[in-house]
Amino acid sequence: MNWLRKLPGSQRSASGLEWVIWRKLPMIFLAGTALPLLGLALLHWLSDAANAAAQHLLQIIDYILLCVLVFHCTAVVMLRIAGVTVIVMKV
Repeated sequence: MNWLRKLPGSQRSASGLEWVIWRKLPMIFLAGTALPLLGLALLHWLSDAANAAAQHLLQIIDYILLCVLVFHCTAVVMLRIAGVTVIVMKV
């Protein structure tokens, strides 16, 4: 079965923004992962978590940045899926 066969009379579309985004996704993923982690490392390095309130605040910030990282990874995966879909539809 040939699922991706061209239909008679179909025209191929020119490549567009999907290839630009596709090529930049690895850098977007690395930058979006490294920047929050560097900020978190800097915060832990500079913080004086001697009391319980400061430790609790640091733990809340840890959880928030974990949520930001999960959201970012999910957004990058969604962009990958959308890019593949557009590329396959334009072939």
